[in-house]
Amino acid sequence: MKRSFALTIPVVSVTRISGQDFAFVVEGPPGATVVHQRPIKVGEIFGNDYVVREGLKAGERVVTGGVQKIGEGAPVTPES
Repeated sequence: MKRSFALTIPVVSVTRISGQDFAFVVEGPPGATVVHQRPIKVGEIFGNDYVVREGLKAGERVVTGGVQKIGEGAPVTPES
């Protein structure tokens, strides 16, 4: 039996601007991390998550809370 896995992102991590979906991706070395708003394409919803079709890779960190309060280039302190 072959298993198929999909990359997912919490629904609350996705913002929509003029019909385009975005996610804030955490980038930078420890102590100097910032967020960058990246366009993504999402598919169906499973539970509380969207399936990501384009724009993110496995292992990338995204903002999962307070996305309404941050902007491009904002410094962040990631949680483990």
